[in-house]
Amino acid sequence: MAAHRNRNHELEIRINIGDWEQESKDIEAAVATDDEVLKCIEEGMHPMQIGRLAVTAAELTGDRPEMLPANKVLLQQGAALKTAQFVRRQCETLRRDSDGREYTVQQWAGTVTDRDGKYTHAADPEAPARALEYLNNYVLGHIRKRLNIIAVHDGDVRAAGEMLKRKIDELILELE
Repeated sequence: MAAHRNRNHELEIRINIGDWEQESKDIEAAVATDDEVLKCIEEGMHPMQIGRLAVTAAELTGDRPEMLPANKVLLQQGAALKTAQFVRRQCETLRRDSDGREYTVQQWAGTVTDRDGKYTHAADPEAPARALEYLNNYVLGHIRKRLNIIAVHDGDVRAAGEMLKRKIDELILELE
């Protein structure tokens, strides 16, 4: 990747994707529409590979699947994702005020509803509210989607729920 200034003296980034183009030729897969993206998923392709194929197709043909944003947005989203992944790995040990017990916590609580887009330090009084917001808005939704998969295969949804409750109870016991 190389940065340069265009004739208007604006900074631009150039990225060589010749290897992606060769990959696209080698597997003969076009990814210019959302249906083609889903077909690649059905064929067992990894999302990273599909992404490379989609970017290559967009650059070669000008056709861009709906799920693929413009390159500037795509680059920014990739950088933001890597930043968020890095931040999630940052942990520290904090003490509970009531008894001094130590807990290793994720150092930063992110925003859930994009109210401000900022992270809150785990020691900040607002952090517990953000943690609850995350549990309510995301974790329950993830659980529901997985239970739906079990249900559609006539699996024992109640047993899965009971198992989750037991595991949550075990976590609570560890934290009390």
